[in-house]
Amino acid sequence: MHTSWRHLGLLFLGVACAVPAPDSATSTWRYTLAWSPQHDVLHGELTLPAGEELTLTTLPAARPFVTADFVVPAASGERTVRWQLRLADAARAIDNTDVLAQRGNGFVGALSAVLLLPDDAEATFTLRVQPPAGESFACVAPPDALPATWRGELRELQQLPACAFGAIALRTLPPTGPAGPRITLVELAPRPAAYADELDAFVAECTRATVAWFGAFPVDRLLLVVLASRAPSIQGGNARGDGGARILLDVPPRFRREQFARDWVLIHEMVHLALPSLPRAQHWLEEGSATYLEPLIQAQAGRVDADAVWAAMLAEYAQGLPSPGSGGLDDDASWGRTYYGGA
Repeated sequence: MHTSWRHLGLLFLGVACAVPAPDSATSTWRYTLAWSPQHDVLHGELTLPAGEELTLTTLPAARPFVTADFVVPAASGERTVRWQLRLADAARAIDNTDVLAQRGNGFVGALSAVLLLPDDAEATFTLRVQPPAGESFACVAPPDALPATWRGELRELQQLPACAFGAIALRTLPPTGPAGPRITLVELAPRPAAYADELDAFVAECTRATVAWFGAFPVDRLLLVVLASRAPSIQGGNARGDGGARILLDVPPRFRREQFARDWVLIHEMVHLALPSLPRAQHWLEEGSATYLEPLIQAQAGRVDADAVWAAMLAEYAQGLPSPGSGGLDDDASWGRTYYGGA
C-alpha cells in the first residue's frame, strides 16, 4: 500500500521577451500554509517557477470552499499564488477522514484537499506551515532540514497524502530498533499524560511484534492518527498508503494497559502496510491476509495464547465458506467472504 531537496535556479535562454519553460527536473514549488486560531479560514501561498500559463486545481469536494485564481499567467520569473479555504465549513460539509474532517481538537484529511495543485507537473515541493500558537501540523511527507517544513515529489500530491493539524498532541515515538519505522503519533483529542504514555507503549509493542514477524517494518515512515472513540474498546481503524503510510485508529480516551493488551486492530492495520492496494475485486486478499496474519503475529509476540489462535480459526473461519451460487472471492464482497474467505 501504499526525495531529497535542492533548490536550483533556472537557466534562461533566448530573447528577453520569450517565456522559458522551467526545467522540471530541478524546479521546486514552495507552499506555505497558515490557519486562523478560530479555524474558520486556512490561508495558502504558492511560489512556483517561471513558465507558461497553467491551471491549478484542488480536490472537487474542497473546491466550493476555495477562493483563488486558478489560472496562473505565463511569466519569465517566479510567480506567487494565494488562496483561502473556508476550513471549518469545508470540514463539516466533506466530513471524510480521507479527504477533510474535523475531529476532536483538530482536522484530519489529505494535503490535496487544502493545497492548489497542477494538473500535471514534474517537480519537487516544499511545504512550510505556520500554525497558530499552541497548535501543530503533521503529514506523511518527510521533514525538511528547515523547521516546520516538509518535502516531496509534486506528483505525490495528486494522490491523498495524509495530514492532521490543529490543537492536537503531536509526538515522534522513539525508534523500536534498527528495523523499526519513524512513527509520528497524532492525538486529535489529547489525553492525560499517563494515558498517553500507555498509548505510546502499546504502539511500540505492536510495532515490535510486526517487525519480529516480517523482519522489518513494512514502511520507513508512518503517520498514526488517533481519534477519541466513545466505544468501550478499539472499534476500528484503517490504513492508507496514498502518498505515504497512514493509520487511523479509534481509541477510547482513558484506555489502560490491560485493555490495550486485548486489542487486535492496530496489528491488523500494520499488516495492511505490507501489501500494495489492490483492485476492489481483490479486496478479499487485503483483508484476508491481515485477518490471517494478525493472530499469528500476536501469538509469536506472546500477546495471545497459541491454542486460542487455532481454536478461533476453527470457530470462525467457516464464515468464509461460499454459499450456493455465490461464486468466487472476486465476485462476492460479503463480510464473511472478504475477511474469512480471504484468510
